[in-house]
This record gives sequence, structure tokens and C-alpha cells, in this order.
Amino acid sequence: NPDVLVNDRCGRGAASTAGDYATPENPLKGSQQSRYFEVVMTDTDDDNWGWVKGATNYRSAATIIHNLIDSTSKGGNFVLNVGPTATGEFPAEHVALLKTIGAWMTVNGEAIYGTAPAPECQVESQDDFRCYATQKDNNIYLHVLDWPAAGVTRTVKIARGGFVKGELLDSNLKGLKLKSASAGDVTMLTLERPETIDSYATVIKLTFKAPSNPAVTK
Repeated sequence: NPDVLVNDRCGRGAASTAGDYATPENPLKGSQQSRYFEVVMTDTDDDNWGWVKGATNYRSAATIIHNLIDSTSKGGNFVLNVGPTATGEFPAEHVALLKTIGAWMTVNGEAIYGTAPAPECQVESQDDFRCYATQKDNNIYLHVLDWPAAGVTRTVKIARGGFVKGELLDSNLKGLKLKSASAGDVTMLTLERPETIDSYATVIKLTFKAPSNPAVTK
């Protein structure tokens, strides 16, 4: 059936390159992937795919949200595994995780759902500044996981002209500090830590006059 999708777990083991898409487990290794994929992650640190009575080693909401952002920015889906209890219910710890992740997605889902990688973004590589990028239509979304100290600047180079504005996606956050400079089809952004940030990931929405140029981003 040509309409059926088959993953890479069709009898060849973890190193398989068969199937229509890959299913790497837990933190994704590498940058943008060369084939379709979806990351599958357990909700506990011991990578247990079933329910363990009395388990206390649940992953933090930050870990899961960061891996969601990482997977999305590289062009893949993200699947969170949970082992139901003997009565078919989700453990209370997992429900609490979902509520926290859901609250973040309610505000920032625009930067996740229906987006694609933004390879035209080059982020200054610094240990104190972790930033991923996604894009959709005329917008690029910067997902900043770690900020440097107040007053310290970091740069993002974007191979796209026609920059219009930048804003914090969460309207409850305040004090975005962003300066831009354009030269032809290149936009340089200088960022500082905003007055208030999200404890998991602060999303900055960048609006341009037009979508990306495929010839530039390949």
C-alpha cells in the first residue's frame, strides 16, 4: 500500500536505514537530519518504556521541552512515552509533567506546530547562550534556553532580508532587548537578556516581509 508509512524498526535493529523515517530514542544526536524522523523519549531517566511502581526518577519538564524544541528545530516530530499503571491510568507524576508542558505549549505552540527548521539562522556559539530556530510563513522563532548575564550581548546572523520586527511570543514577558542591522539579504541581530524570561525557553518571534528564499537556505 503506497499510502502506508513504515518506520526503520522493520527487523533490522537500531542501526537500520530501512523504512520511510527514523525513530531515534531520547536525546537527538547531531544537527539537522538527512531523513524524516521522530524522536521517542521516555518520561523517566532510566529509559524505562513501561510503568515502574514507585518510580521517582521522572524527567524534568525542562528536559522534555528542550528536547521537543531540539527535535522540531531539526525537522522532526517528538513522541513522549509513558507506561500506564496496572489499571490503565497515567501516573500522577506524568500527568503533572503533561500539565506543565501543556501550559508552555499553550503560549508558545505557534513556534512548534507546523514549523520547519531555519538553517538560515547562525547563532553565536557560546556556553551561556543556547538558542534554536524554527520558521513558518514570514516568521522565524528563536527559542532561547539559556541567556548570558544581564547586559551581555549575543548575535544571531540570518540569511534573510526585509526584517520588520521582533517580539516576545509570551505577552506576559517584558523588556525584549533586540537591535537589528541589515545588509542586502542578511540581517544581524544583537540580543540581550530580557527583563523577564521563561523558565523553560523564551521564544522571540521575528517577522520578515517575505518567507525564506529556498535558494538561500539549502
